[in-house]
Amino acid sequence: MIREEIQRRGLSYSEAAKISGIDPAQVRRFCLKERKLTSEAVDRLASALGLWLVKLDQTKGLARDLEQLQGEWTGAVYQAEELIKKLQPIVDWAKRRGYSTSEGPELD
Repeated sequence: MIREEIQRRGLSYSEAAKISGIDPAQVRRFCLKERKLTSEAVDRLASALGLWLVKLDQTKGLARDLEQLQGEWTGAVYQAEELIKKLQPIVDWAKRRGYSTSEGPELD
């Protein structure tokens, strides 16, 4: 991810090193997959690139939270659709009688 971001931005190894405060030779070897970086160096480089690193075990919780939010969103959309169905006869009744409002949307 970090290597790809450096490449995507068109940064040289020296530029990536300068913005992160890491030795340019370390960045070059890392980008060429010759060496790994320390976790501190990875954090500094990621931070300089505006990336957030998340441990893999944390992604399970994030995925679970996302599923819950999707479920809640789906439930809210369903409830909104049901409410619209219930209100449609009232809208139709008001339109037949010539009612409208200047403070809200036009009655379709």
